Amino acid sequence: MLKNTLSGKLGLPESNITIHERKKVYMPTKAEAELKVGANRARAVVDLNINEVWLEVSELPDEYFLRTVTEILMEKIGEEPLESKIERNNGKVKVFGKTKRFNFEFKFNGYTGAVVYGESIITDEASESL
Repeated sequence: MLKNTLSGKLGLPESNITIHERKKVYMPTKAEAELKVGANRARAVVDLNINEVWLEVSELPDEYFLRTVTEILMEKIGEEPLESKIERNNGKVKVFGKTKRFNFEFKFNGYTGAVVYGESIITDEASESL
């Protein structure tokens, strides 16, 4: 097969091509890779026999989003959440709730953990007390 390919590319007859050393060559048929997807990990499988690619990734757990919201709120307004709720819908995660003086809402990509939207609004009671 090698001699045939070389003779076609070089324009020489196969009889003029000599192979001096023969070695077995391993041709992979499947490749697997672990990928970093934002704050998450994914597994990709490539099957070279049928030219297919599969990607296995699961959504991040609720604890990740609760921890991230707590970190954001402590950094931005200096308060921890008193109550929080999580809603999931088609790969999007919405975390909303209250702190001592604010109502908050954050939306995340459920797979990467990226913040898509974030808002904290002071409550009427806290505004009046100021």
